Amino acid sequence: MSSRNTVLRTANSLSLAAWFGGSLMGLVGLPRASRDAAAGPGDDQGGPADAAAGARLEGGAWSSWQPVQAGAIASQLASSAALTLTNAHRVVGQRGVARASIARTALTGAAIGATALAARSGKQLEHALSQHTTAEHGDGANGRPGNGTDADDGTTPGAAGATVDVAGMERRTRVLQAAVPVLTGAIIAMDSLMGEQQRPSQVLRGTAQRLLPDALADRLAA
Repeated sequence: MSSRNTVLRTANSLSLAAWFGGSLMGLVGLPRASRDAAAGPGDDQGGPADAAAGARLEGGAWSSWQPVQAGAIASQLASSAALTLTNAHRVVGQRGVARASIARTALTGAAIGATALAARSGKQLEHALSQHTTAEHGDGANGRPGNGTDADDGTTPGAAGATVDVAGMERRTRVLQAAVPVLTGAIIAMDSLMGEQQRPSQVLRGTAQRLLPDALADRLAA
């Protein structure tokens, strides 16, 4: 006998939509808007100070969004676990459902990991750009060229004479940020597949394939 899980499904869909949409906006729109706001009108090519200010603006926006994103992830985990429990009979009795559930769980774990790593890398990038700007101003005060870098290679001085690859750090941050909407989009695709598995014909076929020999199950389901 089937039962409705409207509240659980709504929570699951809305939380995944918030996670996917927020990460996509953060990847596509937020970096450019932050740089433009930091540079100001008429400034086509901002310097290190503008880059640092843009990173601070972007970091502030992500900090404001973080509670919503954390709530969405928590809701996604809770509703997914509850839906798995309510469909445990299908996970056990219908062929293909367990594999899809495992794949979705793996994608969710990867998306959580990418989200956490992207946040950490963004904080590190913001700190590195701030150091870059500080080094630039310090060099100018000492009468040395105020470029804030050791060479035109995107590095900036770090602690104890070490250099930080700011350009490489930014590339890593953007790759991690891009991974989040890709992975959450894949979860959406998995949800579409799992929805198709709930069609009565698919339930009958999958259950028959689980209980009967493959040749007989395919003949009955045909």
